[in-house]
Amino acid sequence: MERADDRSPDLNKIIGLKLKTLRQRNELSQQNVADDLGISATAYSKIENGRTSMSLNRLSQISKYYNVFIPDLLDYRVGMPRMLHEIEDTSEYDQRIGRYLEKFLTDLQESYKRGK
Repeated sequence: MERADDRSPDLNKIIGLKLKTLRQRNELSQQNVADDLGISATAYSKIENGRTSMSLNRLSQISKYYNVFIPDLLDYRVGMPRMLHEIEDTSEYDQRIGRYLEKFLTDLQESYKRGK
């Protein structure tokens, strides 16, 4: 019997492909992006090639770096992420999801800080 996980797309590869396209559109090298994010070029390459998962903090950092909407990075149905300034033109549903994810990430960061 086929599990649901077997049919779902590989999220790491989807995000990585979107990030690679964003980087190339901005005419940046992996080294440029890695330096700006404060990580090694090897670590960024693994993210872009879908060979590693990202923490929510890293996902948030990268979405802000490229100025894109986090849900678009996570949604396999979206070809390319919308720029943050385009969010105002999205549906109320998309805006609610965006607000929920931003709150979730903030709450998770605060919880993590308190736990240390």
